[in-house]
Amino acid sequence: MIDQQVQQAYVEFQKAVEINPKDRDAHYALGHVYFLKGSFNEAEREFRRVIKLKSDDAAAWNYLGKVSEEQGKNDAALEYYDRALSFPQYPTPDLVHYNKGKVYLKRAQPEAALREFTAALRVNPTHVLAAFEAGRIYEDLSAVPQATAAYEIAVKQAPNFAEAYYRLAKVYSRAGKTDQARDAYRKVVELAPGSQWAEDANAQIARPQ
Repeated sequence: MIDQQVQQAYVEFQKAVEINPKDRDAHYALGHVYFLKGSFNEAEREFRRVIKLKSDDAAAWNYLGKVSEEQGKNDAALEYYDRALSFPQYPTPDLVHYNKGKVYLKRAQPEAALREFTAALRVNPTHVLAAFEAGRIYEDLSAVPQATAAYEIAVKQAPNFAEAYYRLAKVYSRAGKTDQARDAYRKVVELAPGSQWAEDANAQIARPQ
């Protein structure tokens, strides 16, 4: 898997579960491979086998949520994510809150999504994608200071995140922070030359102050 040899990994994990059907890690890894291959029914089967071996396996419940989400079963996905969050020993609940937030966005429930992204950031203040998605919602709500703070987290943690810089430039402009906006636009041009973001950034930089 580290070498991105998915098919070879699949073969070896299959052998592992044949040798030891109670190997939790092998079933989980096999489910991960099936997920990558888009074989969601098979992925669900493997994660359910993990849960049968260990009912409080929060990571498997989270992955079941992802599988259901890919299948368009958003209600089931939220149920599985809540099950994952019900186990306090899970070390990365921010991932689950982020996943829940994405489901709420798909259901056009931005307020619920924002609650989840905010919860993710409380657990892990460096969660790049949760910060970015929270920033987009705040931006849509015209909550410029909150959007700015969220995008600043995103670009600090992911210095090559061109869209985050682009959106940060926009909210800097709305806040009247012209110099910061220009710096952010220049970063967009540097990171994503030739993109639509860079085209607009160049136009904004060229505008007289």
